Amino acid sequence: MADAGQRGFAGFLARQLRDVHSGARRALADKLRRLVHYSVMIAMLPVTLPALLLIRLARPWKSVRFAPLNTDRLGHLAAHTEIRLCEHDAGMHTRKALDIFYHVRPVANLQLKFMWDRARNVKPLILYL
Repeated sequence: MADAGQRGFAGFLARQLRDVHSGARRALADKLRRLVHYSVMIAMLPVTLPALLLIRLARPWKSVRFAPLNTDRLGHLAAHTEIRLCEHDAGMHTRKALDIFYHVRPVANLQLKFMWDRARNVKPLILYL
C-alpha cells in the first residue's frame, strides 16, 4: 500500500512524471492530448450548461436527442446510419424530436463521413455537451 505521501494530488503528479519518464515521447504525447481534451471541456462549460438548460426547458415542445454515429469501424457508419434513416422515413421516430448526431473518433471512412455530414444534422462540438 502506498504511504501517505503518495496519495492525493502529489501522488497523482508523481505517477504522471514516472509514466512520462519511462514511456518517453509517446506517454508525453498521450498526456498532452488528454490535457488539451479536458481543458477544452472545462472551457466549454460556460456555453454548454446554459445550452443544456434550454434543451431541458424546451422538452415539452421539442425533444432534442443526441446520438453517436459509429464511425470507428468500417461498415458501421453506412449500415447503422442507413437503418436509422429508413426508420425515420417509415415514421418509426416521432416528428417532435430533433436528432443531433456526432462522430465517434477515430473515423474509419472519411468520405462517407463527409457525405453523412452533408445529409444529416451532424455537429462536431456535441461531444462536449
